[in-house]
Amino acid sequence: RERDVLRAMALCTNANANLIVADLPPFVLSTASRFMNFSGDRDAAFADFETLWREDIVLSPLAAATMLGNFLDDINMGNLPKLEQAAMIPDLLVWSEERFPNSVLFTNWRALQHARQRNVETAYGLQKENLAGIDEEYPGMQVLNHAIMGQYAMAMLRWEDAARHFRDAHAVLKRVGRRAGGPENAGCAAACFAMAGDTAAAEEMFSEVQAYTKEKKSDWPPGDKDIFWAMKEVKEDERPLRIAMNKLVFWWWCVRNMQPATGEKLVEILKGYGESSGDGTSRVFASSLLADAYRQLDDADSALRTCDEALAGVDGKSHSNGAVPLLLYTKARIQADRGNVTVATDALRRLRALPKDYPQHDALSARVLKLEKQVGVRASSACTEVKVPARKIESVELRVPADVPGEVRWDFMLEDRDIGFSASFRPQDVAEWTELQREARWEATDGPLSGTMRPEGPGTLRLEFDNTFSWVRGKVISYQVDPPLELAVP
Repeated sequence: RERDVLRAMALCTNANANLIVADLPPFVLSTASRFMNFSGDRDAAFADFETLWREDIVLSPLAAATMLGNFLDDINMGNLPKLEQAAMIPDLLVWSEERFPNSVLFTNWRALQHARQRNVETAYGLQKENLAGIDEEYPGMQVLNHAIMGQYAMAMLRWEDAARHFRDAHAVLKRVGRRAGGPENAGCAAACFAMAGDTAAAEEMFSEVQAYTKEKKSDWPPGDKDIFWAMKEVKEDERPLRIAMNKLVFWWWCVRNMQPATGEKLVEILKGYGESSGDGTSRVFASSLLADAYRQLDDADSALRTCDEALAGVDGKSHSNGAVPLLLYTKARIQADRGNVTVATDALRRLRALPKDYPQHDALSARVLKLEKQVGVRASSACTEVKVPARKIESVELRVPADVPGEVRWDFMLEDRDIGFSASFRPQDVAEWTELQREARWEATDGPLSGTMRPEGPGTLRLEFDNTFSWVRGKVISYQVDPPLELAVP
């Protein structure tokens, strides 16, 4: 029995250490790996947790809860579970239901699984049952359940129900004398009451937020800071809608739990938000939320179109409310999911170059870090680097087979300065090349350059990078072709 305990502790320690190291920034990861002797391998961590769970020994419930938390909720941080991990979720939930039928924690995960399948009404009902079983001696669990129910109610656009849950969460915090989380719950209650048309209740809860601003406390959580920022920087008549939409779309990603009809209603609300905004900065912010809402509703084309239109018209102030960072993140995430690594990488590079004084920075930076790691892994396998010396031309010729499916796409990104570029195609058994694309001087600041062709038969695609105009500086190019093509044999 002692051996089982020691084995469980060892597996749990190894798994947790790898998860902790995996979430470190890249510039810290190598040092931490060397000193801690853990690689930060998430797959290895989950393999240890799975072993611990399947052996059904000490700490198996902890292993099951950790896997469910990561496989279900870690999507908020950008880590989608692998197919085999997602396939474990039903088994983990059945096991937890049999072993711990009234567990508050495992009921939370069951509810979240329903929410992720857009069965948010069922998720809300499970949380309601959960809340009824929590005694007042566990105020932390009461606050958590009220907040989750508030989010599920928002995902159904049931503003009054959401407002009551956030108000109740705030009341529990006040009862136990805890300030952290108070401004966020009070601010969300106020915004939802306003959305429901209860002006008096909204004003009462906003006064609670104002009282917190006078507290001598500097270490407020990010969610509280966001509410303080809105109270200070957003016009009073816009404030409720801004808080409600920002929390619903950006902070909690509630849109991905919505039924399609509810999602359509939300899209109309966000469009109205943008149209009614009195200044360009607010309109861009509304567009950033609209783009992310489209993404969560699985309408990637509309999301990208909204991103590009909004980014084309931004001014120098639009980063300060978080609009431009969110637009760039949304664009990067969609392009990464589509395998367009160079476009995703460029959007992330532009995002990182922005000032960091916007209110969502702490929350967004964690998601960006996860996405950068994801894109970095894909880039290492999908992109090819080409070094073009000064006064030289480098060409890449790729064989296009007869059975290539549909369209061939190429993208390239330049580290800095500029480069000439052309793409040409020569059909098999034909001597002449047909030019498909040409850019005399493509600037790195313009981001990636993309092009496509739809070949009617086999042949050779040539990508040519021209640096003959540069007398001193060499250039570094990263290119990607989809579908991947083999180099042509000379």
